Amino acid sequence: MADKGLGWYLESLYKQNRCDFSNGKLNVYLDKKPPDTLFVGSSRVLHMIKPEILGANTELLAHQHKHIYHNAALIDILRMKKKLPRKVLVLHIELEDLYMRTEPMLLDQLYSLKYYYHQNPLVKRLIDKQGYQEPIKFLSSVYRFNGDGWKLLSYPITNNCKEVSKDGYEALFPSENDLKRLEKSLVDDFEPMQLDKINPEFEKLIQQVQKTCSSNGIELIVLRGPYYKLHPELNHATSLMQEIAVRNHIQFVNVPRVEVSGLEKKEFWYDNMHLNDNGASLYSKHLKSIFYLP
Repeated sequence: MADKGLGWYLESLYKQNRCDFSNGKLNVYLDKKPPDTLFVGSSRVLHMIKPEILGANTELLAHQHKHIYHNAALIDILRMKKKLPRKVLVLHIELEDLYMRTEPMLLDQLYSLKYYYHQNPLVKRLIDKQGYQEPIKFLSSVYRFNGDGWKLLSYPITNNCKEVSKDGYEALFPSENDLKRLEKSLVDDFEPMQLDKINPEFEKLIQQVQKTCSSNGIELIVLRGPYYKLHPELNHATSLMQEIAVRNHIQFVNVPRVEVSGLEKKEFWYDNMHLNDNGASLYSKHLKSIFYLP
């Protein structure tokens, strides 16, 4: 009884939340009329793509450290809620997600959508990959909020409510620390990845997103953004992604740094993986030039 009572209370707080924590960003998006064009992805969408440059009625729904499992499930929630974009969906992917080595990380990221465990079959299927104990845990009404429940309870009391960006973009403004951070990341990001076995779930999820888009008359574009310097072990992954795209008749847009004029300059980078606000302007103008956005 106590579990159900607390679960009901946390659910009421979750549904009311419009701050940028505990899926408040998703709640804000679900409140609105869907845009014509939607970008879904990780921080490399959140901080690198500027909707104001790409055109009217373009938005981002992007989250820090959220890759293919989370983002495919998020898109399926949008389908369920009838909030898919009206014309174009751009799904940003990270090449390392092609490999089994990253699956534990991908499954952990998915837990931020555990509120939908009993509502969305894809969320449930992916979470259940963690093991037989998952369906047992979710018998608890409170478990869906583990890790976030304290925020739902305490943040409103302290008026801790970061506002959600209207178009989804969050700038990384240039600073004097950018060059040092870039140089450090060019060392830290180049540890051996030890990429080995391909994860078949990656292609299945791409196929599911494609099916969702096709059945709703939406153009799907799969995007991979630039790095200042690409880890050499990801060169083969680029070829594998191109093969997946061809096999499934999906438009794959791969944007290496050298294709975007100006991005050879370190002053446009926040670190090896992220552009600062000035670099994001260059990248966004390039995207606008290579494929049509309404």
